[in-house]
Amino acid sequence: MDDFSSANLIFLISQPRSGSTLLQRVLAGHPSIHTTAEPWLMLHPIYALRSEGYQAEYNAQLAQEALVDFYSALDGGENIYLEAIRRMSLYLYETACRQAGKQLFLDKTPRYYLIVPELVRLFPQARFILLLRNPLAVLESLLRRHVQGYWPILVHYRNDLLVAPRLLNAASKQVDAQVTVVRYEELVEDPQARVTRLCSWLNLNYNPAMLNYGQRNQPVGNMGDTESVQHYAAPTKARLAQWRHLGREPQTRHFAEQYLHALGHNLLADLGYDYATLQAQLLAEPCGRGEVTVTWDSLFYADDDSKKRLVYSELALLLYRRAAYRLRKWRE
Repeated sequence: MDDFSSANLIFLISQPRSGSTLLQRVLAGHPSIHTTAEPWLMLHPIYALRSEGYQAEYNAQLAQEALVDFYSALDGGENIYLEAIRRMSLYLYETACRQAGKQLFLDKTPRYYLIVPELVRLFPQARFILLLRNPLAVLESLLRRHVQGYWPILVHYRNDLLVAPRLLNAASKQVDAQVTVVRYEELVEDPQARVTRLCSWLNLNYNPAMLNYGQRNQPVGNMGDTESVQHYAAPTKARLAQWRHLGREPQTRHFAEQYLHALGHNLLADLGYDYATLQAQLLAEPCGRGEVTVTWDSLFYADDDSKKRLVYSELALLLYRRAAYRLRKWRE
């Protein structure tokens, strides 16, 4: 495709556990769109420009300084490096589309919430879909799917819980035809209407068969939600109220209340959710007996000694889970 450009790209960005795999599966039903599970393609080259936020066996900070030193000696400076990223990524996206016989590439990588401004700068004609979901539903899904009662593991998702909403909100305020916002709740409550509007925004013809993603093969790759979305063959409201289960146990209720407090009234309102309503629905759930063994502050606002204890505790839990998994596989 000699004319492949940023206009052939669609980026789907969200908090993890927001339903991005569901929306990806729906959009992948359009004959013009190709996608793979989660490329994560743009994070490495863009983060090479940053002096923090990632680790490597080599000295990452020195590597960033060396890169700046290199392109600073070139006419064009940083723009030369950005142009190199653009050309490399467009070549990869184009190759994927050409091999699939499609025209558009959908890159569904939730953690691109960290680099939205850079992506907009790199791909001025690309379309950006920001998928938002009730943050308490995101928390419930993380706790159920990944944490599974090993509470210290939750600290691994600090950015996903606390940074992502702020950055997604900032990106949604861009007055630009490149960006549109989709809310998970609207998507599952009236999928035909919401996907029809989305297709119109993408200048694509809507086909009702897009909603029946269960009749198609899933995108190639192991990343993303490879299990939950498989329980249904089309968008459904079945799990809309599942987040309220957070209120049924003291520990999860504590996390939910503190998460609401951490986000605050204004940010939640900007995202399209009401603090008081969510809190009332949470507290309306009958709460069982038990106690709070791990506080929100001890996870996210701990001093250095507390952080070390949590790390060691987390490591022990992960080793236990790994050993239990191996024992289970051996018994099978």
